This record gives sequence, C-alpha cells and structure tokens, in this order.
Amino acid sequence: LQSFFYWNLNPLELNTSTLVGLARRLTRCKNTIVFCDEMRDDIDESMHQTLKGTWNGIGREKGKGFDSNKTTVDKINSAVYYSGQYLPTRDDGALPSRSIITNFENKDYSPAEKEEYNKLISWNKAGISSFIIDVIKHREFMSANMTRIYAETAKELKLSLKDQEYQNRVFDNYLQLLVTVKMLKDKFKFPFTYDEYFQLTQEQIIENSETIADSDGLAAFWRIVEYLVGSGFIKQGEDFLINRDSTADIIPKKGEKLSWKNENHDKIIYINFNKIWQDYQKEVTKRQGEELIGMTTIRNYF
Repeated sequence: LQSFFYWNLNPLELNTSTLVGLARRLTRCKNTIVFCDEMRDDIDESMHQTLKGTWNGIGREKGKGFDSNKTTVDKINSAVYYSGQYLPTRDDGALPSRSIITNFENKDYSPAEKEEYNKLISWNKAGISSFIIDVIKHREFMSANMTRIYAETAKELKLSLKDQEYQNRVFDNYLQLLVTVKMLKDKFKFPFTYDEYFQLTQEQIIENSETIADSDGLAAFWRIVEYLVGSGFIKQGEDFLINRDSTADIIPKKGEKLSWKNENHDKIIYINFNKIWQDYQKEVTKRQGEELIGMTTIRNYF
C-alpha cells in the first residue's frame, strides 16, 4: 500500500525508531499512507500514543524553545498501517479499536502463489504510484456523492447488524472502506462483488469487536479472577456469593443507595472486592506483560 505513494521506501521499524522519526514520517506528505513494522505491545509509550493519534489526526504538541511560550504541533498528514506478530492490547485495546485488523495465516504456499507474490514485489520496486492517477480522476464524483452514500451505507450496515453486538468505533472504521468500495465498484473491476465485501465487512466488525472486548481491562480482570477461583485462592461462600435475590441494593455514587428489582430472576454475584482485588494484584505481578488495573478504575468499570 505504501508503494502507491512512495518509491522504494522502507517501513519504519517501531521497535528501533525514535518518536521524532515517527512524527516526521507522518508529517512528510499529505493524504498518503505509511507502513510501520515490528509492532509490539511493549513499544515506547509515546510511540503508542502517537499511533493512537493518527486515527483522528491529533499530532504531538511541543514547546518552541526554552524562552518562549509558543508551541508547535507535528501535524499528522498520513494514514498508518502497521504489522507485527502481537496484537497491541494496552489501554484496554485502544489502538486495535482504531484499526482494521487483518490476520495472515502462516502456511506453506504453492509455487504458483509464491510466483504471484514475487511479481507483486517486483512491481512495488519498479514503482506503482502511477495508479494513483486512476483513482484521483474520480475525486469530483467522490466529493459530490460522499455524504449521501455514506449515510445510506451506514443505515444499511446498521440494519444488517441490528441483532449483533459490536463496538461503534470498529463499525466506523470498516464503514469507511465499505463506502469507498460502494462508490468505486462501477469505476474499477474489483476481484469481488459489493455484496461479497458487504458480507465480509459484517463478519469483520463482529469478529474484531469480540477480539477487542476480550482484551479490555475488565475482561482481563475477570479472567484472572476465574483462574484464582479455579485455583482455590478465591472461594465461593467466603469471597463471593451468587444468588437470585428479588432485589439488590446498589450504590451508583458515594452516599447514594438505590434498590434494584431483579425482575428476570437473574443470578447476582456479590463480591468481597477488597479481598478479591488484593488476590488479583498479587497474581498480576507474577505475569509478564500483564497490566495492573487500579482498584478505583475497576470500581468505575462496574
């Protein structure tokens, strides 16, 4: 994808590059896309936050000299795609929720498939930026019809997912591509139909929403609690109870108590939060790469 805009430009290595290098790569050209490789969940925090900022174009603000109150902003002019062996999960999956996640299977490829791959690589090295001309000649059409088709496609996609759970941010990410395919399907010969791509979009929105939900902080907390219950460190009847009470008292904020009616007779779990959080804290410190979530943060999740 980067080869459409740059000739023979190497990817930016996230595990060895500096924040300044990343900022300059993102500022270099407008309306292009740059490739960042070697994504890991333990990259520098500033690099991670900068990548998050590319989603809505918020760049890094910095002071201009020690004797001035003036500031400058490293503008983000390019979109980003990144690759790596690990899914970034820090900040409750904040970066994946701003991304379109695609998995590539590690398998043995046939000689014919390898030949097609090598052909693509040779094209990239020769330069394929001329294809941009084939796209930008439709800019006037896109500008005139984008708002209308965007609204129509969003309504159509929401209707198709009405019985499914998904994250709105993930929905918006995939909607951008779906609208683009819909607008250009009669301008280019794609190797798929619009209906096929619409179905794929539905599946990917649901799948990626589930992936992000599994990686968020609250889900990680409950996974560890489940392990501690199974290991006998947290015990039912002592540290938590599960009942089907008809009513339960809830405290939405300090000094306020409300009575909630359990009209569906659902199971209610009562936990000794102070004890369970201490057990959770001890277990997290033993796990490499696991991020501890503070007691106040977890209370706010609840």
